[in-house]
Amino acid sequence: MNEKGGNNVKKRKAVILFADIMNSSELSNALSFKAYDEFVKEFQERMIDVLKKHIIEEREYCADNKRKFEASVRGDEVCLILYSNVDEKEEETYRKKDIKLSLLIAIDMKRRWFTGSKNVERIREGRSIVDIGIGINCGYVIVDDHLRIGTDGKIGSRETAEGYAINLAKRIEGYSRSGEYSKIFVSRSIYSALRIEFQIAFSHVHIVSFKGIAQTIPVYEIKSVGHVEDTAFAPSFSEEEETIYERAVEYNPHDLWLILDLAHCYFDKERYNKAVGKYRLAIEIDPEFAPAYMYLGRSFYRDLLDEEARPHLERARELNPDSTRANNFLAVCLRRLGYRLKQREEAGEAVVKGEWKSYYRRALELHKTAMRIVEEEPERYRWAFNAYALTLAQAVKEGVLEYTTRDKQAILDEALKNVNNVLALEKIEQANLFHHVKGFILAQKGEQRESIKEFNDAIECIKNDKEIASNKYREKMSEIYFHWGVLMGDNKFSNFKNTLKEALIGDLLRDKKPIRYRIQEEKSEREEFLRRQYWYKEVEDFLSRNRVDVTAFLEELENWKIEDEQSNQSDQQRIT
Repeated sequence: MNEKGGNNVKKRKAVILFADIMNSSELSNALSFKAYDEFVKEFQERMIDVLKKHIIEEREYCADNKRKFEASVRGDEVCLILYSNVDEKEEETYRKKDIKLSLLIAIDMKRRWFTGSKNVERIREGRSIVDIGIGINCGYVIVDDHLRIGTDGKIGSRETAEGYAINLAKRIEGYSRSGEYSKIFVSRSIYSALRIEFQIAFSHVHIVSFKGIAQTIPVYEIKSVGHVEDTAFAPSFSEEEETIYERAVEYNPHDLWLILDLAHCYFDKERYNKAVGKYRLAIEIDPEFAPAYMYLGRSFYRDLLDEEARPHLERARELNPDSTRANNFLAVCLRRLGYRLKQREEAGEAVVKGEWKSYYRRALELHKTAMRIVEEEPERYRWAFNAYALTLAQAVKEGVLEYTTRDKQAILDEALKNVNNVLALEKIEQANLFHHVKGFILAQKGEQRESIKEFNDAIECIKNDKEIASNKYREKMSEIYFHWGVLMGDNKFSNFKNTLKEALIGDLLRDKKPIRYRIQEEKSEREEFLRRQYWYKEVEDFLSRNRVDVTAFLEELENWKIEDEQSNQSDQQRIT
């Protein structure tokens, strides 16, 4: 009830964010009135752009009429309050949505302000950037009609949120200036609501005594504002912004969040050599930061350098044993290494006999750990279940597990069950992975017709994905043809040639993709990538035994030049 006896009072769980330019008083003294006004106006424009992007113009947010927000941008300060008109049953779900949204907005505010014209000018002059501090809190507020004085002097009322939680968020924002990393601080109510995998991205707890608040308050600072176990937070920079970051890192070599943002940018653009350098720099700054080790390992892993990847993935798991990704990526890395070690043993190299089997066995245990961690969120982590299915099926094919014929079918049925379960879920992303693994399993079960359908479905999924990166396209397409060739004797010869072709230049043959450059470009880089594939030796040996000069075949592909734009069908005919 409000003071007038009305029924508008609502108690809501809200997420509150404050952002403020740091050292603005010093700036106002150092700059002219006009210069400071321009400075503040740019801040306001960029903060409003972020709010429009994530709330006002965001389709999913706007479509949900239960979600509410209040926002104000005044002077050099932003205040955002997120809450939802839901009952207690839905409150937890909506609170998590608002917490993630507040973190996305905070991170985007940092990036937008950092690449603004005023900071770019300072970076070019070799000066430090003008940073912003951000505080985020979650707690109950009272939503009611509160008195407001209009510009015309009239007193009216407007429904707004008020309460202690807002005051605390502002105090946390004030404390953010003492931060060592991103200067984005959150309260325990935010931190404790995050998954364990996400919590590793925060620094140790700070116990703070705030003026006017009796009890001490625990707060946490984000170390990295990059992926943080969720690609929704991945940086996306233009070439100009990337140059700004590179220059800024040069002048701020100890600023962890800057370095990691740039490293993640390189990683997503497949520039793994550059990513490796930045992740190593991040580890020098913070040797206990698990995500830096995981992405350093993944950079090697994505570049097919599994031996180099393993120690960093091992360290990431050691620092954060409850990370689904750390367990999963290490497992896949070990599966690849086990395959390579078996090839070396079969080639007569001096290796410990049968050691490769231990790689597979440990990989399976790591996969099971990853699945146990996320057993209640199969839709979010469907890739973890799919990866286990592939490693299990690969272990069966390579004879790692001891079993009878009946046991073999049961093991393959278990693998198939994992894939079918994730395929049954809605919103399938990267569906090629699941169709590929299902085809691999079905082929081993002797169901060839169904297997061929799944392999073809996987190929079509990749061809239709216009956003897939070129290296990933080549790797996934070539692996599908390799498994298809390994398991289907009738198609082995042609599929192994397709394996080489797709791994070398397959991404240039996508449907409706205009081609107006020579394949000769980046020749050495593509050939090196090809020869690092874990299956390369097996394919090369097989084709050589069938009197195919692999070197000549690859040279023919490399020398193939396209002078004009042609359809994919025509391109396929020419290269065949």
